[in-house]
Amino acid sequence: MASSKKVECLVCRMQDKQTGVPLLTRHFITFAIPNTSIGYNIADWMLRDMKTTQEETSNLCNLLVKYGYLYPVRPAARLGFHPSKLYHFQVDKSHMTLNTHTQCSINRWNTSVIQPPHSRQL
Repeated sequence: MASSKKVECLVCRMQDKQTGVPLLTRHFITFAIPNTSIGYNIADWMLRDMKTTQEETSNLCNLLVKYGYLYPVRPAARLGFHPSKLYHFQVDKSHMTLNTHTQCSINRWNTSVIQPPHSRQL
């Protein structure tokens, strides 16, 4: 339970508009996929913001894909992280079940996450 909260906190930080991974809405022929980014941007953000090694970044990205937080736009036969593919976030940060003000502590960094007022639980 506690580790899933930490992963949700990480995913929330990755989706932050100012300091997170650059996200765009990709438009295909008849539909749009929101919160999409290329794998290089995701890996670069982890290396720069979290100050992880290349191996830690690779392992963490693979785990995010494996557990469904990141999903490839065009799934391959083998589900895993590849830097040249497009990924989108399966979890919208406004629907996370964090408290109004949650202190996140993941490995070597600390940050605060403030939930939008309209998504707070009563």
